[in-house]
This record gives sequence, C-alpha cells and structure tokens, in this order.
Amino acid sequence: MCKFAIIFYLKRITDNIYKSGYSLLVKVTYWFLGITFLASVVSTLAECQPFDNYWQVLPTPEGSCRQGFVQLIATAVGNVLSDLILVVLPLPIVWSSKLGRAKQVQISCLFCLSLVPVGITLYRTPSIIQSRGAQAHRSLWASLEILFATSAANALVLGTFMRDRG
Repeated sequence: MCKFAIIFYLKRITDNIYKSGYSLLVKVTYWFLGITFLASVVSTLAECQPFDNYWQVLPTPEGSCRQGFVQLIATAVGNVLSDLILVVLPLPIVWSSKLGRAKQVQISCLFCLSLVPVGITLYRTPSIIQSRGAQAHRSLWASLEILFATSAANALVLGTFMRDRG
C-alpha cells in the first residue's frame, strides 16, 4: 500500500506535466506492483505441499511449511525491484524541473528514502537464511523493514503537503 501511495502521488504530481510517456511508465509500475504482490501470495501458498499442512498442528509440519524461504526470496526480490523503480522513476523529473538546486536535492533525498528498506531487505534475506528461518529473527527484520518503508512513504507525501501548507 505504501508503494501504491507513492506511485499515486507521482501520478498526481505529473498528470499535468507529462502526459503520454510518463503515464505509461506509471501504469507499468502499477502493474508491476500488482504482479509482485501476486508473486508474494503465490509463493507463500505454494511452498507448503500438501496445502492442508498449513493448518496442521500435530504432528508438526515439515520444514518447508515452516521456513518460508521461497516466500522470503520472492518477496525480497519484488520489494527491492519495486523500491528501486520508485526511486529511479521520479529523479529525472525532479532534476529537469525549474526548481532551485537546494529544492531539487531536498526532493531527491525524500524519494531516496526508499533506499533504506532496500538495504534492510538486502541484509535481512541472507541473514534469515543463515539463521535457518528462525521466527524471532524473521519477525524482527520484517518489522524493521515495514517501519522504514512506511516512514519513507509518509515522509515523501506528508513532507510535500507540509511544504505546500495544504
């Protein structure tokens, strides 16, 4: 949802400036975000076979149903790629604008805040695999990634609203 909020924000800002080329990129990004979401859901559900093992308590299901490495990798790849797209997509527009250099740097830094969750994802994925999918380790890093992704999305949108004073 945070990524959809950022892309919707970009669409709203650029609708009056860039009609054809940029709107196509925004639509492609919408679709890419949807596909990464579906890949995450499918990888979550497809890893544990037979499917009934998701609800099995006793005996404890086999390791593939508990570790979730396929889901971890699929989600990590989708998150990194989509975050990079959301950083790279607006930067040419910001730097080609007629804003002053200080304002361009400030806005670029706001968009680049999405690189922090990328770094966390790139660290947490091998770290979780190395810890053999320990749930406490997995939950800690997932919570940190969600915290920073939400902060980055809110800083971008709310920062602009505060500068414009509504």
